[in-house]
Amino acid sequence: MTSSSTDVPRWWQAEGGSWLRLAAALLVGLLALLAPAVGTTGAVFVDEAPVTTGVTTAPTFTPAPGP
Repeated sequence: MTSSSTDVPRWWQAEGGSWLRLAAALLVGLLALLAPAVGTTGAVFVDEAPVTTGVTTAPTFTPAPGP
């Protein structure tokens, strides 16, 4: 018997695998629904540092020559 990386495992095929794929899809959906209820993460930044910013442009803009 030969096998390649593109062969689908027997348990994932249509005969018995359809139930397995359905269960996997339902599990992923259930986890997606329960994930927000389990908890969230966040960050609190307590240190402050002064930041200075600036914008510099050319003193005059020369128009591009026309055709």
